[in-house]
Amino acid sequence: MWKMVLSDLRCGIKPGLKKSFKRFINFYCYLYLMLLAPVFLSLSGKYFLFYYAFIIPMVLAMLLFTMYGDGVNKALYLCPLSKQERKQYFLIMWKVRAGLPLLLALLFQGALCISGWISPLIAVLVILSILFSSVVLGMYSNMQEMSRVDKRLVYHGAWYAVVLILGLFSGIFLVAIVGDIEEPRFTGMEVTVGVILFVAHALTSLAALVKFSRPVMENFVCYEKVKTNPVQSQTKRFLL
Repeated sequence: MWKMVLSDLRCGIKPGLKKSFKRFINFYCYLYLMLLAPVFLSLSGKYFLFYYAFIIPMVLAMLLFTMYGDGVNKALYLCPLSKQERKQYFLIMWKVRAGLPLLLALLFQGALCISGWISPLIAVLVILSILFSSVVLGMYSNMQEMSRVDKRLVYHGAWYAVVLILGLFSGIFLVAIVGDIEEPRFTGMEVTVGVILFVAHALTSLAALVKFSRPVMENFVCYEKVKTNPVQSQTKRFLL
């Protein structure tokens, strides 16, 4: 099953990137986060590194969300998979989409810790912030269509937007405004606000997982009842 999932991910890279950057809001968001935000935040020196060590894994989680979150691979309609195999496919896909940004975060924050540029505490907070976002975004799978047949998913869009926005604000505040809790860039309320944003992000992410993980998996296992539209796929087309 791992081989099948990885093959689907590999074959979905080109159509997924095309689909993601085709939407102006996605392109502008990536451009702002990667190039414009550091300028507006007046970042320099180590704070510049702190920012990119957070934002690169975060943007990867967002990119995987837009690339693979809209549909079910058409090959799954052609392959006679059992419900258990479909569940396994979903869980592996979820692990990969959540694990890649987390792996980058671990590498970047680990390097900064080893170099002595940041304290372990801020590194852990940043890693957890990326973990919360990537796990929730990685769970997204054709929920726009699923919500039409399952009322439990009706407000999924609002929940995902809140998790993403809190994740971005929490992480950017911690790395760009605070920098390091033990030696903050600014003193006063900045550290308190950063911690509050982090806790709010953690609680919202946990609530989204509790609310949506079961219905998403149940609908993925029975994906035939969800009406989808065909687009580029593993061997022929993907479904949006």
